[in-house]
Amino acid sequence: SDELPFSVRAGEEVEVRIFTRSAVRDVNAVEEWACVLPGDHLVGEIPYIPPQRDPETQIVLFPDIPALSSIEVLGERRADVIVAFGDSITAMNRWVKPLARRLYDTYGSRFTLVNSGISGNSMTFERTDDDGICNGEMGVRRFERDVLAYEPLHTVILALGINDLSYMSQEWRNQTDVDKLIRETSRLLSLLRQREVRSVIQTVTPRKGFHREFTDEMERMRQEYNLWVRTGAQADYVIDADACLRDKEILSRVSADCHQGDHLHPNALGGKMLADAYDLERLTGVRLPETKI
Repeated sequence: SDELPFSVRAGEEVEVRIFTRSAVRDVNAVEEWACVLPGDHLVGEIPYIPPQRDPETQIVLFPDIPALSSIEVLGERRADVIVAFGDSITAMNRWVKPLARRLYDTYGSRFTLVNSGISGNSMTFERTDDDGICNGEMGVRRFERDVLAYEPLHTVILALGINDLSYMSQEWRNQTDVDKLIRETSRLLSLLRQREVRSVIQTVTPRKGFHREFTDEMERMRQEYNLWVRTGAQADYVIDADACLRDKEILSRVSADCHQGDHLHPNALGGKMLADAYDLERLTGVRLPETKI
């Protein structure tokens, strides 16, 4: 796109309208208010704002929602980039947006938080069937493009893993390997250390109760991966997203008041709880500004 000369302030919503002459297939797990309207509405008021969709229809494939990869904003100063690298739990912005607000409220424009989440994405493999066509390249392949290409890169939050441990077909089951997930995630952490980029890693949140089966074997692998994250991952900071969002009695499930109704994706409360759990000094490596009395 050409440059658009208008000003925006931190926290402002930007509306984007795209007109397509033919259907575009994409998964809407990024912007919950995305909608499809018949006809050309590039100008004028949108005549109808649909009600918020229920959790099931919100994350399925829509025939006419094109992908928007990013909106670039020229700031007053060159900000250090923090990248959130994950799947739909990241892409849906429920924890990324409030964390970005906390960073801005604390450090001003010193940091910018970029969302590099893709719905259905995995670290170590990718699906090529019709249902998985929009899940993107596997994390180890897209890491260079979607993370390392940002400058100046300051911190990377690794939040992939739940889909690696959640096979949905016999073919996918053959690729589910917790040891491989640990090995490849460890390799990316090592790569970040070599580049002197701060690394942050999240534990994997629960998935029991989601409409796709989550077996005891998958839960065992999730626990094994999370144990490695907590005790063996050589990262600058570990954020225990699992402990933050899980039910206090049934540890394999997200707390009922923290998911959007599908037992997997955080709602606004769950996202805020995860964002608020971050220690900003440990996330950035920068001391909090002194509060003036």
